[in-house]
Amino acid sequence: MRRSTKLALVLVVAAAWAKRSYPKTKLIWLVKRLLGFICLRLLPIRTPQLVSGVGSTSQIAKILSERKCRKPLVVTDDILVSHGIAKKCTDPLEAAGLSHVIFKDVVPNPHSELIEEGFELYKKNGCDSLIALGGGSPMDVAKIIGAKACNPKPVPDY
Repeated sequence: MRRSTKLALVLVVAAAWAKRSYPKTKLIWLVKRLLGFICLRLLPIRTPQLVSGVGSTSQIAKILSERKCRKPLVVTDDILVSHGIAKKCTDPLEAAGLSHVIFKDVVPNPHSELIEEGFELYKKNGCDSLIALGGGSPMDVAKIIGAKACNPKPVPDY
């Protein structure tokens, strides 16, 4: 028996078993779930790493180096930059020889144009990673910039 015939037979048996287990579900949804299950097992999915606590800013350069990242975009707000807190984050990057770009225009309840500005800065400077420094708004903006880096489409389409 050829390999493609064996694969087809396995898929038919899997579909029949799934239809028997979930009789009210349409077959197409069962096939989509099976394909999703297989893809999750085969494709590598990078997950963000959350670093927090005392001294966490000194660990950032080491973590980026381990992940082979060379140029992060630091997403923060103007208050953290003016108080020197962002400098505590960027100093270890400079000491490790990593260049970086700071996006400090984040405001509370950020609008979609702000995210587009941050994404353009990310693209224009050839950044390969993101650092969210601050509270909820910088973290939200960094997450959406990261989503746009993987799947560039207008923010309202998300």
